[in-house]
Amino acid sequence: MFEEIIPVPITESLTVNAVIGYTDFAREDELVFIFAPHPLLGGDLNNNVVDTLFKGYISAGKIAVKFSYRGVDSGYVGDEPFLTYWDKLERTKQFSHIVEDSQKVIDAVTAQFSPEASLVFVSYSFGNIISLELQQRFAIKKFIGIAPPVNEYNFEPLFRCNRGTSYIIPDNDVFCASTAMRDYAKQYDLKITSCGDDHFFRGNERQLLDTTMTMLEG
Repeated sequence: MFEEIIPVPITESLTVNAVIGYTDFAREDELVFIFAPHPLLGGDLNNNVVDTLFKGYISAGKIAVKFSYRGVDSGYVGDEPFLTYWDKLERTKQFSHIVEDSQKVIDAVTAQFSPEASLVFVSYSFGNIISLELQQRFAIKKFIGIAPPVNEYNFEPLFRCNRGTSYIIPDNDVFCASTAMRDYAKQYDLKITSCGDDHFFRGNERQLLDTTMTMLEG
């Protein structure tokens, strides 16, 4: 298994890192981008869900990409500690800069690694907000959302613009109520699959990986 780090410049003073993983036998016609959860809730490259999916997809012969959000790698956004910066974003619920950063990551990785590849988005928790916004900007082969935090954010506009997308929801998730997701599913033709006990999938990472693999290959 090989890993490459691609630093993606966002501004003159801000860079985020993308990590690309693959084997000698990886298919080069597809890139699987994994969108991490919120940095205030373990949203980094070593998150248990992100890391399990990343390694699992590589082992399955896919080219997988995981990437950080601004400030997570360096600990700062400009002169501001990244936790302070993200706390401000969370209070305003304005994540347009993170969407733009993520688009630059996808553009940079695609251009450098495999310009003709199809794109797959697999998004966990907060990552669903970013990836659903970006679905309108890319031709996506497949989208899988994991535990979108519908209890914390207004997902209705995102679901309305991304009808028919597929989601995995745990049975007892305080951030992603199954009743709310099933209501959205009826309204916007979403496809729902149950997996895991709670939002963090601790101890259920392998089951989650297997569930996403079935959906990716289906």
